[in-house]
Amino acid sequence: GPAGILINNSRDATIWSNTCRTNAWHGIRAEYSANNLLIKGNSCTRNQKDGIIAVNGCSGIDIISNRCYRQVAEQGILVYGCNDINIIGNITYRNVFNGIQVQAGCQNVMIRNNTSFSNTDGGITLWDNGVGPITVLSNTSYRNWGFNSGIRCYWSQKTLIEGNDVWGNTNSGINIEGGSNGIVVQYNKIHANGRNGGANNQAGIFLFGLLGNGKRSKEVLIRQNDIYSNFNTGLYIIDDTKRCRIISNRIWWTRGSADPWNRGAIAEWCNPTGGTNFFHGNRIWKSTNGAVQAAGNGSMYSH
Repeated sequence: GPAGILINNSRDATIWSNTCRTNAWHGIRAEYSANNLLIKGNSCTRNQKDGIIAVNGCSGIDIISNRCYRQVAEQGILVYGCNDINIIGNITYRNVFNGIQVQAGCQNVMIRNNTSFSNTDGGITLWDNGVGPITVLSNTSYRNWGFNSGIRCYWSQKTLIEGNDVWGNTNSGINIEGGSNGIVVQYNKIHANGRNGGANNQAGIFLFGLLGNGKRSKEVLIRQNDIYSNFNTGLYIIDDTKRCRIISNRIWWTRGSADPWNRGAIAEWCNPTGGTNFFHGNRIWKSTNGAVQAAGNGSMYSH
């Protein structure tokens, strides 16, 4: 189907200050090794697919200061199997899936200073990026409605999530799962997430060991985050994580009922082979039921 603007196997182009709306395919699509593109200041709305998409080996793409909203069936911005991508200063909202999604082996991606809100699935999602590195820096992701949370990292490697403001999302603030490894989550503000209050696994930060694809998350560093006023649980780590370090986080005002699973922090069934998880220097206060190290934690060290 037709895109509003299609860049196919081209280079050294600027796509600036266009309006792409109600197209039967994507708003703006770069494909087949298109490189050295600047996509800036465009408005993409009510398209049948993604607002802006870069796929199939594109490289050197700067996606800057665009407004992508109300796509009918897909993401605000999607980058798929591309290298050397900057996604900076965009506003994505009310898209049927995610505001921003990066997936399928992308390398050298910077996601910075974007605002993503009120998307049906999630704010910023990293999916199946087995190489990296990916940096998610100084974004605001709030009031997204679906499973993918404010920021979701699934089966990805070498990812830095730093200095983001993640709040008011229906599910967790930050999810790390599906065999992700080499992830650093630091200096974020994570607050008022898990607002539908219906599941124990809604948390400020939720770290899954095993989920879906059967792969184990490992070597995740979560440090010096402010995690507060979340519903159900501030920090939840579960299911055979390996060599994860939870250090010097501040967790307070975790809200919820008197259910024993409404806690400041929970570590449950973290009993992997070949790697101890390490908790040190975290401060947890003014939560419904305090902090707990729950059942089955055979290889966990806390201090």
